Parts: sequence; structure tokens; C-alpha cells
Amino acid sequence: MKGYGEEILRMEDIVKTFDLGGGKKLTASDHVTISLHKGETLGIVGESGSGKSTLAKILTRLYT
Repeated sequence: MKGYGEEILRMEDIVKTFDLGGGKKLTASDHVTISLHKGETLGIVGESGSGKSTLAKILTRLYT
């Protein structure tokens, strides 16, 4: 991104599904790509239940 420093984080095509049992699955993140540059601030916004916390946990490696 123009005006920012070097890229310090890049994750591409993030997909996270949870097994709900009984053959049912919930997709919390579906093909998300994030790029963060030095000096840049990242905010994650969305409706309740849209996967913000799940995405944050993936970015901090609390989820695989």
C-alpha cells in the first residue's frame, strides 16, 4: 500500500470451519485475505456473528 512501510503480515485465503456434529459445519471465515504494513492500523468490523473474533484468533495463532 502506498505510503506505508514494509509488509509485516500477509495471510491469504483464510478459511475456518467448525464441526457442529451430526454432519453439520459452520464456516466462520471464508477465503479472507489480509495484508498489514509497518505503520498501518488494522480494524476488523462487521455484524455480530460475522467471524471477527474467529479471524482475530487465527491472526494471533490461537486457532489454526
